[in-house]
Amino acid sequence: MVISLKDIRISGKQEADFSFEFNTDNLCDIPSVRLCCPIKIEGRVTLTGTRSALVEADIYYSLEGECTRCLNVTKKDYQTELYQKFSEDNEYGYRVKSDAVNLEKAVIDEIILDMPSSFTCGDCAPIDLMEF
Repeated sequence: MVISLKDIRISGKQEADFSFEFNTDNLCDIPSVRLCCPIKIEGRVTLTGTRSALVEADIYYSLEGECTRCLNVTKKDYQTELYQKFSEDNEYGYRVKSDAVNLEKAVIDEIILDMPSSFTCGDCAPIDLMEF
């Protein structure tokens, strides 16, 4: 998932569309739920300087496992957005290295931040705590 900024400049353009699929370890910490691979990323990179770029992308991923309420196995699709600046001098964020941006860490970070804290199928009725 590396985008060459040099190749974009050589083409005479200021931006380029991209599409990637990649596999990763299970990033989900919900018991009995796993992240399904491949993860799909579609977006656009725009040059913002000689050694900087803005990446805008949609990230598509799925979770599969047991509903935390009814324990039925289900699969749900999710979509989140990545909007991130990469630069050579960005010491606390995502950096341009060797005139390229590597999206892997940014995509993984975005998925972790977007992932739900519990996994429900949506078909089961919520538990009414007043009945107990």
